[in-house]
Amino acid sequence: MKKTKLFIVLALGLIFIIVAGLRINKYRQSLKYTAFPKNTEVLAIEVKKLNNAFKANDIKAIYELFNSSFKDETSFEEFREAFSAWLNQRRYVGMNIQNMRVVGRIGHVTCMLRFANKQQSFLYQSWIKTAQGWKIVWLNRLLPNEMLRYGDSQKYDVQLIKQRSLDVLFTDNLISLITDDLEFPKILFIQTQQERKQSYYKIPGYTIKELPEDRITAQAKKTDALFWLEFATIRIIDDVASIYIDIHPLYSNIPNLTRVRGIQLFFIQKDDHWEFDSPGSRW
Repeated sequence: MKKTKLFIVLALGLIFIIVAGLRINKYRQSLKYTAFPKNTEVLAIEVKKLNNAFKANDIKAIYELFNSSFKDETSFEEFREAFSAWLNQRRYVGMNIQNMRVVGRIGHVTCMLRFANKQQSFLYQSWIKTAQGWKIVWLNRLLPNEMLRYGDSQKYDVQLIKQRSLDVLFTDNLISLITDDLEFPKILFIQTQQERKQSYYKIPGYTIKELPEDRITAQAKKTDALFWLEFATIRIIDDVASIYIDIHPLYSNIPNLTRVRGIQLFFIQKDDHWEFDSPGSRW
């Protein structure tokens, strides 16, 4: 009797494994991809939703997959008009995923969209992980570039984010991700639109100078500084702030810094302050 029960349990377990395997295989085949890193599994579910919405020609469902900052600044009517112009009466068939990866809070997906009559169209998908889960940041080549200007940092007070970035880079030494073990003087030059006699930013043990681009190199070379910083793009999407910081070498022979380097940092909004979350891309 016990052997019979054991046999039944093992048989049911084997059936469950086979069925689960078939479902996973069917899911992967529907997106036409094989294997990607494990940290993309949740993102892949959202990409699947996008694929299904394309198949159903459900423009509203596609729009709802975008983050709320995009939807706050882009109406559904504007989105529908742009999407319809891109689709141009083609009949969508499926999505071939070429690459899927996650860097920090950003998901990168490249794919080929298949249409009837063997037509194809390349699509780059940019996703961001917010408090609401993975949301679309951008669908390149599908929407006009004007729609990408949402989350513009000029609409927000970003000085706190910039200060927190400096704290993370120099007080917490995240700068070592770029400069490795390079030792440099405790003086920092930051590019700004106009000179500030007294810098807004403060880092214990550092002297900070803020100068416009046309003066910063000449002034910095009069000191022991090895590089200068530029706050490049800052975007705020939902509860996530993304900031890109470029590190410009003053000389061409600095170890590990022979060219312009950079790093992306993510911050999460917590009440009235920004909390460091993770580093993103590095170049």
